[in-house]
Amino acid sequence: MKRTPLYHKHVELGAKMIDFSGWEMPVQYESILEEHITVRKSVGMFDISHMGEIKIQGKGAKKTVLYLTPVHEQKLVPKRASYSFLLNENGGVIDDLIIYTFSEETFILVVNAGNIEKDFNWIKENALSETRVENISENISAISIQGPHSTRISESLFSLELSNMKYYSFETNLEYRGSKILFLSRTGYTGELGFEIYTRPEDVENLWDELLTLRVKPCGLGARDGLRLEAGMPLYGHELNEDITPLEANLRKFLDMERNFIGKKALIERVVEKRLVGFKMIDKGVPRKEQKIIYQGQEVGYVTSGGYSPYLNEYIGMGYVKNNGIESEINIDMRGKEKRAVITALPFYRKG
Repeated sequence: MKRTPLYHKHVELGAKMIDFSGWEMPVQYESILEEHITVRKSVGMFDISHMGEIKIQGKGAKKTVLYLTPVHEQKLVPKRASYSFLLNENGGVIDDLIIYTFSEETFILVVNAGNIEKDFNWIKENALSETRVENISENISAISIQGPHSTRISESLFSLELSNMKYYSFETNLEYRGSKILFLSRTGYTGELGFEIYTRPEDVENLWDELLTLRVKPCGLGARDGLRLEAGMPLYGHELNEDITPLEANLRKFLDMERNFIGKKALIERVVEKRLVGFKMIDKGVPRKEQKIIYQGQEVGYVTSGGYSPYLNEYIGMGYVKNNGIESEINIDMRGKEKRAVITALPFYRKG
């Protein structure tokens, strides 16, 4: 398995390590529940160095980004980040990602750890002329600082005023005690106020140690998954895959249907037969991926994610159901026993 530059730091802190998309990553340090609550009430940090970064440069870079993704063109302005997708010809999601625009000729796409090679090859194969594509994942490490106190912590690191920094904007050319910070973005995967710091692998340990000194609690993938579930954020391989379209995943607002991009034709022609919903359990039970969703005695869909919500003190989940007016009480098939649940609006929680 691959390891991030912070692997030894996690081991020193007694983290429980697991295989995540081929990376040996911390799932928890002390308690998933405590780490989750810390991010909601105070501030926590996550090692996100396993994420991939793909640089697109050249005179044709912007045209390539617009051809490969359905992002709204007006969002591709310097120091702005944009959530988007790589789509296949059928409109299915190859990956979801964040586009960082540095200039009209320089973009960095932050992609999911398990899809780095797939994404890189797809981008390279479909890039337009006058475009250079480079996988720079090994040259970048990152730490995500999330929670209500994340602004104060980040400001103390860089002596910057960040309280007015807009969501999905970023700053470049920062330094921390001689260490080069590639960019600092007002982004996250928790639904909470937060920042993500992208730096060089040789500098990330010093940054981690300083955050520990500032009493920022290390958090693992277990808490991160629970936080993103409460925030109704999709996880690739669960809510998104190459057979699911953004339309089915309720992500229509991220599609610029006024221009051409790979997959647009299929999105126009393809009938939306299912939709993503959130639900809360009425009966006792933990919803898990691939459990069947039952409505009026008929199987109408499947669970994609589920678990306990500390914020709601309830068990919650997301899943796909047939797009035919299923709006109320459903049942979740848990090992042959049907447990009642009720469909609810997404997100369950979002503050940041």
